[in-house]
Amino acid sequence: MAENPSIPPRVELLKIDEVARVLKISKTQAYRLAQNGTIPNVRFGSLVRIRPDDLDRFISDHRSE
Repeated sequence: MAENPSIPPRVELLKIDEVARVLKISKTQAYRLAQNGTIPNVRFGSLVRIRPDDLDRFISDHRSE
């Protein structure tokens, strides 16, 4: 069966503890970055998830030369 072009490919979303591990910060700090919109996020009730592309963009945007 052919894929439906109107449905975007599935993206694995990262949990806050996974984001914290990647950034080597506390879960509280990672949650604050998502809560204040510094890292774009998706919310499902009280659950917060981060798209890997958004995390990569955050890292690139905050890189010092």
